[in-house]
Amino acid sequence: MSPLSISRFPDELVLEIFRDQCFSTSDLTRLALVSRRFLPSIKPLLYEVIPLELVPHRGEDQPMDLVYNVKSWKLLKVLEAHDDLAAMVKEVRYDKLWEPEEGALDNPRISAVGTTDELALTTFLRIAKNATVLTFFEALHNGVVYLESFARYGPKISTLRLRNCIATRPEGPTDSERNITQLKASRIYGNSTEEFVYPNLTHLDLEDEEVKWSDISYLDSVLPNLEVLKITVKVAVELDFSKMPRLQYLHLYNINDQGAPLTSTTSFRVAEFWGSLSRAPSIKTLSFEACAYECKYEMLMFDARYLGYCAPTLKTIRFDCGVRLDRVKRILDGKLSESLVRFLIPTCQIDYGPRSDSRREREARAIVAMCEGTGIEVLHEDSQEVLWDRWCELI
Repeated sequence: MSPLSISRFPDELVLEIFRDQCFSTSDLTRLALVSRRFLPSIKPLLYEVIPLELVPHRGEDQPMDLVYNVKSWKLLKVLEAHDDLAAMVKEVRYDKLWEPEEGALDNPRISAVGTTDELALTTFLRIAKNATVLTFFEALHNGVVYLESFARYGPKISTLRLRNCIATRPEGPTDSERNITQLKASRIYGNSTEEFVYPNLTHLDLEDEEVKWSDISYLDSVLPNLEVLKITVKVAVELDFSKMPRLQYLHLYNINDQGAPLTSTTSFRVAEFWGSLSRAPSIKTLSFEACAYECKYEMLMFDARYLGYCAPTLKTIRFDCGVRLDRVKRILDGKLSESLVRFLIPTCQIDYGPRSDSRREREARAIVAMCEGTGIEVLHEDSQEVLWDRWCELI
């Protein structure tokens, strides 16, 4: 595209174009170096999410210590020197690497400066005063202490993403924990006799496929306030959605239940799920995950015997990674389709390779054909959430 034609685009549109996942961080960096026209739009994207990576290091006759990885060390120095760049940071992603980058510990400025989890996190958040999202790819022993430490330096963290979440405590939540409105956890641990420490959640994303609702009943107190809920199908069939007046978006994670037998209790719970969802007063989107194995719970959910309910407020059904034609057909044949406006299917359902008649593309065209005359549109989306963004040298 010529400089003349790109100059006609408003900055907001240019920013949206550069946000597309087809652009890696290195692509954006090269674009910023090529043209000053792009720099104002690209700079916020480069600094919006920053990595804080620590690596173990043992010096001569010294105990094991933590030091900054090279990219994080350089990034820290840039942010310390440029308040305008530090102000662009919205999320800090912490990770502890097993191995440093090649040659990283040869730099005495880095290898000679030991640090700790808390000190490094506090240092980054003291500089990135506008950060509201904190992501831990590595489990921390005492995240509560860290949140309280961060609060002293200004950032008000509202979104927390954890590998392991300790969710209850006898003495209840701290002020910093009360600020958390969005929580994502791969594993959650707690005691039903203790108090849940994130009482003001509106978004809950829980991938733990081992957990049952009886294990996390301490979450009962936040269900009425949830607007977005992402849980496994095993947990979903135990919930009463009529008691969740603000819920608008429900995503169901599959579970690997290949070794578990189907029981009459399982079938009953699936049937109750659709009845319960039909009474959810605000539900707008129902999203399903697709995976390599066939989840028995999800198979039952698309059994024609259980699709006899209409959810009046449900407008969108979304399939995360793939969709089977028989499931779309059963939805269209049942009462669930009466309120539907659209299906969202992933772009990976379409094969953009040289074979235009690929199976995926034929299936996508078949879904569109099945919806003709129903008033239901079929839209494609990039559904893969980029949690492990590629990062390049910014310096």
